[in-house]
Amino acid sequence: MVRKLGNFDDWIDYFRYWQDSIGLPSGALREFNFDAKFGDPEVAHIEFGHYKGQRKWPTVMHIPDQRIRDALLNLIVYQGDTEFASVEQQRNLLHHAPSDYDLLSLQRVMTEEMRHGWQMSYLCWNAAPTRASGCSARSTRSSTTGSTSSPTRSSSIATASFS
Repeated sequence: MVRKLGNFDDWIDYFRYWQDSIGLPSGALREFNFDAKFGDPEVAHIEFGHYKGQRKWPTVMHIPDQRIRDALLNLIVYQGDTEFASVEQQRNLLHHAPSDYDLLSLQRVMTEEMRHGWQMSYLCWNAAPTRASGCSARSTRSSTTGSTSSPTRSSSIATASFS
């Protein structure tokens, strides 16, 4: 099953579905309030490369070279994919943690991985909404099975099918 996602709210619903489909238990992992967080840039200008000294671009569409836009969006997608894949790989450890401290540490790591993936997905939807299908369309596929119906192994949710 491929879900059509039209906006970030649709993606949030799919994120909850993904958590169910990989078997994340209820509790702290599921109750965390995810949110995209951004800090102010430390400097207002580009510090190196061909565009050194120019003001930083406020949006993806201000980037003057399509190749740079494409590369940045690809990096965001790949980063998001690895964050969610990490959670999928670690989820089975929840049942085998040798101590409560280890379980808490694992839950903290998994929550941070999901928050990072959330952040990347937010960037995809908000940095280039007209290109969201390319930016966020890989995560429902499982790389080990090729299936779109059960994102359970080595897949991530940073991507899905968009309308």
